[in-house]
Amino acid sequence: MTERMTTLEGSRPAPSGIQLGSEVVTQSEFRLFKWLATFALATVLGGFGLLYQQTTDLRVEMRVLHGELLRELHTQIGGLREEMHTQIGGLREEMHKEHTEIRKEVGSVRERVIGLEANQRSEP
Repeated sequence: MTERMTTLEGSRPAPSGIQLGSEVVTQSEFRLFKWLATFALATVLGGFGLLYQQTTDLRVEMRVLHGELLRELHTQIGGLREEMHTQIGGLREEMHKEHTEIRKEVGSVRERVIGLEANQRSEP
């Protein structure tokens, strides 16, 4: 088929004013251009495919890392929460002890004041 097309194109008369040897682009050059254009197109499409695959892999990896990071954060937050509850419980106990001691001191001061007032009333 190729030979037949070449023969038909070769037997065609040249247009007026143009010599066969002075064509702007020869048939061989045009074939070479078609092959190079096809190769360039395949290379560009292959590059886009590779880039798409790389971004997809990166997206999946980022999603996995994000999930791991969230799990780690939840674990750390849970530990901090328990530590805070423990410390708050300790502070509450300490506050109750201090409050009890202050009430005892206030009670003893009240008793002394009452005693002093009773002594002052009985002295005049």
